[in-house]
Formats: sequence, C-alpha cells, structure tokens
Amino acid sequence: DYKDLAPAGMAAAIEHRYVNPLLSAAKKLREAVEKKELDGQEVEGEVLMQLGILTDTLERVPLQ
Repeated sequence: DYKDLAPAGMAAAIEHRYVNPLLSAAKKLREAVEKKELDGQEVEGEVLMQLGILTDTLERVPLQ
C-alpha cells in the first residue's frame, strides 16, 4: 500500500504526470515490439515480459 507516500490531494497530479504517460509509453512500446518494428528482436520475450510487469503494476496504482 503506497497511498501514504504521496501528500493528500496529489493523487490526480501524480496520475496525470507520471502514471498515465508511463502506461501509455509501455503500451506503445509493447505494440512496436509485437509488430517487430524495433531492432533487437532477440530479446523480444524478455522485453514483453518486463513491459507486462510494468503495465500491470501501473494499472494497479490506487491513487484515488
């Protein structure tokens, strides 16, 4: 439970400035990897796994 780490009333700002952009970037990168638009496809499985973990974690952030 990380709710106590942010000052009260800052949840929306944190979500807007950090969580949403990171989540969007992770999803776009995952799509690019899946479409093989990037070099370094030899690590595709590892990248997809890490992006999955990041996405799942960010989606669970209970800011409000």
